[in-house]
Amino acid sequence: MTPAAPERALPFADAERKRLTWVMLFRVGLVTLLLASALAAEIGATSGEETSPVVVALFALIVATYSLTIGFALLLPRVEHVGRLAGVQVGSDLVLTTLLVHLTGGAESAFAFMYILVIVGAAFVLGRGALVAAAAAVLLYVADGVGASGVPLRTLIRSLAVNAVAFAATGALATRLSTELLRAGEHIASQGLKLRDLAALHQDVIRGLTSGLVTVGRD
Repeated sequence: MTPAAPERALPFADAERKRLTWVMLFRVGLVTLLLASALAAEIGATSGEETSPVVVALFALIVATYSLTIGFALLLPRVEHVGRLAGVQVGSDLVLTTLLVHLTGGAESAFAFMYILVIVGAAFVLGRGALVAAAAAVLLYVADGVGASGVPLRTLIRSLAVNAVAFAATGALATRLSTELLRAGEHIASQGLKLRDLAALHQDVIRGLTSGLVTVGRD
C-alpha cells in the first residue's frame, strides 16, 4: 500500500505574511501611542499658546504612517513576493524615522531609538536584510546629524558615535537571532515530517499484515 501523504507544512510565504502582519500591528500601536502623547501635549498647553510646529509635523508623520500601513495591509494578500513588500515597508519606516528625528532635534532627538525598532522589525521580516537596514539607519542618522547646527562638535560626535554603534550592534545581534530562529523552525518542521512519515509507514505495515499481530510487555 502507498503510504499516506504527510500534511503539508505552512507555506513559507504564509509565514512571511504573518510576520509582516505582526510588524504592521506593532507599527500601528506605536504610532497610536505617539498620537496620544501629541494630543496630551496639546491639551496641556495653555489656551493662548500657539501650536508647536513640531507637533504639527508629528501629526503629519502619524497620518503618513497610518496611510502607508493601510496601503501595505491592502497589498499584503495580493502580492506574491512578500519579501519585496517587507523591504519597501522597512525603507519607508527608515525615511519616516529620519524625518521625525530631524524635526525633533537631529542627533540629540529623543526619538533616535526608533531606528532600533525598525532594525529589529527588519530582522523579523527580512532576516539578514536587517544588516542592510542597520547600515541605512547609520547612514541616514549620521547624514542628518552632520548637517545639524547649534550643537557643540564634541556633543555631536559623541551622540553620533554612540547611536551609530548601537544601531550596528542591534542589526548584527538581531540578524544572528533571526537566523538561529529560522534554523530552529526548519529543524522542527523537518523532524515533524519525519515523524509523520514514520507513523504512516507503521500504520501501513500493520494494515498490510496477512496474519495476526500480538504485542507483549513486561507485565
